[in-house]
Amino acid sequence: MSNVNADKAFDRAVDLVVHADKVTNMWVGRLVAVQTSLVIAEGALLVWKGNQSDPIVASFVALIGIVAIVLLFALARIVIREHDTGYGYIKMVKRTEGTNPLLFRDEDSGPPGPKFSTVIETVKWVLAIAWFIFLLVTVGSIYCR
Repeated sequence: MSNVNADKAFDRAVDLVVHADKVTNMWVGRLVAVQTSLVIAEGALLVWKGNQSDPIVASFVALIGIVAIVLLFALARIVIREHDTGYGYIKMVKRTEGTNPLLFRDEDSGPPGPKFSTVIETVKWVLAIAWFIFLLVTVGSIYCR
């Protein structure tokens, strides 16, 4: 068995912080990719069949929009959870640094600007409202023809 000292624990904790940040960035990329794909699918459906007042087209438009909103909320929750996990690893680094911190000092309260989770929550609600308005306009215009 290897002997674990403070230096190894510190290195491992920093590795966990870096890995958690990479995982958070990958989930943000997935969130953007899924939302972009659903917008493209919605646009393609409307270009292909949008000029017909067909209840099936309206149902597919509504289904894609509802799936987009559900996935938006699920993926935003995953992103926030992964970011919180990374913050837990930062706390671990602070504990392993001891009384003479190198990376995270108490006066370093964090980067200026809003918190990451606040930004993700805001983006989530803005996109959800945009999807809802888009659904109202498109489904309403399909039925009103």
